[in-house]
Amino acid sequence: MMAASLRLRAASLSPSTQTLRQDVRRFLLTEMETGGFIPIVDCWVRGGNPEFSRKLGARGWLGMVWPQEYGGRDRPQEERFVAAHWVAERQIGPSLLRFGTPEQRQRHLPAIARGESYFGACAKP
Repeated sequence: MMAASLRLRAASLSPSTQTLRQDVRRFLLTEMETGGFIPIVDCWVRGGNPEFSRKLGARGWLGMVWPQEYGGRDRPQEERFVAAHWVAERQIGPSLLRFGTPEQRQRHLPAIARGESYFGACAKP
């Protein structure tokens, strides 16, 4: 049997996504230098950072690919991998977009996109 050869090409990012990536990196460096963001591996144990989530929301980096009517920015799908947030933006939000009622979407998605609402163990009470 002959082994298959797998070759993967690096993804090429659009100019707007490259700019977003640079902006996010600069923001994170500044936040780390000032103590506004401390990278942790296990948010299930230590909890999230509500103030940092609000900063991401204020910059429009949460729910970026969601429709504007729900607090999103209608950005390209590739950009959601540049600025990531966890449970609310990555799991609950897409579930609400797909399965939620219009009332549930209006109630929860704009607050998630602003960084004011989050779900799961990563949120501190």
